[in-house]
Amino acid sequence: MTFPIAFFSIAGAFAVLSWPFRRRPLGAAVLVNLAAIFVALGLAEAYLDRQEAAGDGTRLEGSIVNGFTRPDDLLGYAPEPNASVTARKLFGDTVLYDVTYTTNAHGLRITADALPDARACVVFFGDSITFGEGVRDNEDFPYVVSRAVGDRYKTYNFAFSGYGPHQMLANLDSGRVDRIVNCMPKYFYYLAIPDHAARVAGIYSWDRHGPRYELAPDGSVVQRGHFDDPEPQAAKSAVGWVEELLSASTIGRRLLARPAPPEPVDLSLLVGVVTQAARQARDRFPDSVFEVILWDVGDPAQVQAIEQGFRQAGLHVRLMTSLVPDFRQHPEDYVLSEHDRHPNKAFHRLIGEQIAREVLAGEPVRGN
Repeated sequence: MTFPIAFFSIAGAFAVLSWPFRRRPLGAAVLVNLAAIFVALGLAEAYLDRQEAAGDGTRLEGSIVNGFTRPDDLLGYAPEPNASVTARKLFGDTVLYDVTYTTNAHGLRITADALPDARACVVFFGDSITFGEGVRDNEDFPYVVSRAVGDRYKTYNFAFSGYGPHQMLANLDSGRVDRIVNCMPKYFYYLAIPDHAARVAGIYSWDRHGPRYELAPDGSVVQRGHFDDPEPQAAKSAVGWVEELLSASTIGRRLLARPAPPEPVDLSLLVGVVTQAARQARDRFPDSVFEVILWDVGDPAQVQAIEQGFRQAGLHVRLMTSLVPDFRQHPEDYVLSEHDRHPNKAFHRLIGEQIAREVLAGEPVRGN
């Protein structure tokens, strides 16, 4: 109830300030109306907090509720290293999934062990889909790939729930990928979803400390700290304080957040960040190939704009539905449940097996 109290406190301050203006009707009316606005905001915030606490009817059980993530100054947040947590999601009495998430010493979800003499590797970036939310350790598609190519390649899964391309670029920019991979990366795969345009703009509450990138005049991107870095105190006005309060509140997150589709500048930033990540991968590992798999289910105009931006930037793009051709016709065959639309093990198996075949054949996914 922190934000309702803050709004009510501001309302009380305006009400108190109105008292000295009681002989000046206009000034008093302005302050009383401001107090009423903040009372309304406080009531709305309390209602939304209560509604959010009720959730969508699903609940999560298992050791994951005791914590699985930790603050991370590079990425904003990250999975705990050397962790093994159980996660059981239910809708009413119906079990949507019952899985274990296991990470290695670097906080990456485990993949199958490769043969000791494997010198090359395959590296995956993405969000909860690539991480494998809702499926077992040996069912997510990076694991499926690792099991198939382990005699020739090591496999690393840098994805995590809620991540966007800015975490991918931060991993590459900082040299973290270089430090972790004990091999020469040959293939990089990044699974992009349209929502990554919003994530790279930093509008989500779960990623307040994520790395912030901005477009430079030459079209490149530069890192500007983190999303939650404060403005210089001298430059912040009273309006700025109110904007900050609103943006961090439930009202700000649910009612005042930028609507989908993202603004053109966000799409440009998305393309710029992914393009720079691809450039970093090629510069650091000259013989490598960087591939984008675009989740092409959703708003067609938004998907088309993202695909066009990627292709114009010279990126190799493959549409998800080219890997799972009947996804549009039979989505229920490839998602966990109507109450959780994350891909199921059938989806992961199909996409993983196809990537593995192409990697082993030396013909990675290409634009179609």
